Amino acid sequence: MDPVNSPLQAEIILIGNELLIGKIVDTNGQWLIKRLLEHGCFVTRITTIPDSVDIIAEALRDAVARVPRFILTSGGLGPTFDDMTLEGVAKGLGVPLEQDQEALEMIRQRYAKMQNVLTPHLLDKVMTHARLKMCYLPKGSIALPNPEGAAPGVQYDVPGQHTTVFCMPGIPRELMSIYDAGIHPQIAEEHVDFFDEAFFSHGVGESDVADYVVQLMGEIPGIWIKSHPKGRRGQYPIVEWQVTAFGSADMKDSVDQAIAAVKAEVLRLGGQLSDQDNFE
Repeated sequence: MDPVNSPLQAEIILIGNELLIGKIVDTNGQWLIKRLLEHGCFVTRITTIPDSVDIIAEALRDAVARVPRFILTSGGLGPTFDDMTLEGVAKGLGVPLEQDQEALEMIRQRYAKMQNVLTPHLLDKVMTHARLKMCYLPKGSIALPNPEGAAPGVQYDVPGQHTTVFCMPGIPRELMSIYDAGIHPQIAEEHVDFFDEAFFSHGVGESDVADYVVQLMGEIPGIWIKSHPKGRRGQYPIVEWQVTAFGSADMKDSVDQAIAAVKAEVLRLGGQLSDQDNFE
């Protein structure tokens, strides 16, 4: 009865002190989960860590050791002193940083287009030391175009195992553009069907049906049933019942079977059903 039943799995590493002091509320993780699920890629873990080379390296090593198909990082690819993700990733992978010519050209083109809005005293020096920093990638990486910013995304295929690391900036519009242009098409090639069905009940609590749910998951392989309390109407609980599964198209029948069975049990216990979260 493991909910992690997709053969296509990913981990997400969110990097930035600003996340850990509450300065910024993460939205990248949730967005990535939804996009990954479009092709049945299940996120088994999200880790939030500070801007620290050693901690980034440790988090990356640990993730690689679990052998997910994909590891996606967010944050720390920019030109400032605290943008140290690629240094940490390189250390975690055991490879050096080296200047990538394709990344360098991407950055040059980006700032050349922006010359008219650059700080006046930098007009004669588009490629500053801080900007050059962004083209140093872990050896063996591929630079991914960033349509919305300067820092390229990074792809690294781990030698000897079926794991790919993708690094993206933390700025949401840049992360989204890199993902859509360069990452999502690769994940789509490994598509796994994902099924997600739900209904709402009124008058029967989660604990009333809990034992039956455990029994049902044992009887129907590959499904996961989750209940979500949604408040009360008067003294009676409102619950959302969700059934999910990953796999081939025949798992749709299993999900439908489980939905029908849970509905029948709710009704047997004296509850009521609704197709929407609306009990007025």
